[in-house]
Amino acid sequence: MVDQNNFDKDFFQKVWGIEGYVEPFSYGVGIDVVCEVGMIPFFSLEKTALEIGPGGGTFTQRLVNNFKHLTVMDVIRRPKLFEDYQNFTYIELSDRNFDCPVDSESIDFAFSYNVFCHLSNDALIKYLKGINRALVSGGDFVFMLSDFKWTSRFCENEHELGDMLPMGHFYQDLRTLDIIVGDGWEVVNNNLLPDHRDIVVHLRKL
Repeated sequence: MVDQNNFDKDFFQKVWGIEGYVEPFSYGVGIDVVCEVGMIPFFSLEKTALEIGPGGGTFTQRLVNNFKHLTVMDVIRRPKLFEDYQNFTYIELSDRNFDCPVDSESIDFAFSYNVFCHLSNDALIKYLKGINRALVSGGDFVFMLSDFKWTSRFCENEHELGDMLPMGHFYQDLRTLDIIVGDGWEVVNNNLLPDHRDIVVHLRKL
């Protein structure tokens, strides 16, 4: 049965393009600081990595040559930018697939930015279970959630936590972690970049 509470594959491709686009991330602290804190400390040519929702490859370009192997997954077609990447696997997901279809205990580090803000709490719970299964023991996951206290267009008294919003997001804040993080995780840091527009979380598989 198709989940009607999440935006579908057709929606994502219409809004962000068949092959996604490269987001400059000029808001908040900027992409370089996000990478410095949430990605670079985990680089290792002896480890494997997973990126969820790479879009046009803004972060993928920084991940691909800094791990033994990089797997990425998205609901868009494989961007042309990725064609020459080595030690690289691209998975085009089926509609509303939140199962993280990679082998169990095959990933050392997982990363996702500007993706989970587009998914319901139920979908995020499913994704975190799948990512936990995919990670090795002690593996790390860094990801972003929306924080609508920074966005003047939305007011907390108008929207409840988890509401689906028409512009392609779900209403989230730091309390979302309490809802979606289940057993099997250590919350290493619930907000790596307090000055950033959004919440960047670091979880570790127990």
